[in-house]
Order: sequence, then structure tokens, then C-alpha cells
Amino acid sequence: MDTEDRKRIKGENPTIHHYLLSRKRRTNCTITQAIHENGILQMGEKVIMRLFTEHMTRRFSRITIAENCIQQLVLCGMNTIHMAAKAGQEEQITIDEILTAVRKGKAHKSSGQDGLCHEFYKMTWEITNTT
Repeated sequence: MDTEDRKRIKGENPTIHHYLLSRKRRTNCTITQAIHENGILQMGEKVIMRLFTEHMTRRFSRITIAENCIQQLVLCGMNTIHMAAKAGQEEQITIDEILTAVRKGKAHKSSGQDGLCHEFYKMTWEITNTT
């Protein structure tokens, strides 16, 4: 819907003035000519669409990359984990650690993707701690 169409009163019929403004806006926004890479001026809707399609295909085509380059990019920014910290990640989580995390949790905040907030776990701790 054009801006002029929105300005009209509900139920009002478009006048010739509205029609001419709408047509003028449409022609002002239409690309009627384009210059090809070799410098030749191209005209016509189909030719311009073909030029645009070719340009976008060249610009955003896939780039072949060796697999080892991707691995180097991934590894270059990674820090290695100290062995003591790595061992700590391997240990089982205890019920006391979970209870501490639930008690420290902020109100109306979820600790995971399930959307269950800390109040839920606090209120149902007697049931949930056994599972």
C-alpha cells in the first residue's frame, strides 16, 4: 500500500491524482538500464535481470577451501584446558552441588532450555532430588 493510499479516508475512492502519483513512484523505483562489465549500456527488463543474476552468482558463489585450512582456523583461537580443570569436568555432579545451584539461582530465571525457573525446583525439591 502506498503512502498516499494510507492518507486517504476509509471508503474514499482514488482519484486521477492518486493514480498518477502511484504510477510515478513505480517508474521512479524501476531500474531501466544497467552498464555491463564490458562498459556497454544494457536496457530491457529481461537483460537487466540476467545481468543482476549473473553478478550475484559471481559475487556469492562458493569458494573451495581445503579441509586442513578449516581445521587450522578452528584450532588457532582455542585455548587448551589445563589437566586439573579437565579432570574436574569429568567428575560426577552431586545432589549437594545441584541444591547449592538452585538456592543461588535468581528469581524467575531458568537454568536451562526447559524453561523451568529456580522457584519450581525450590518448591518441588523433595520430589525432584530423588530422581
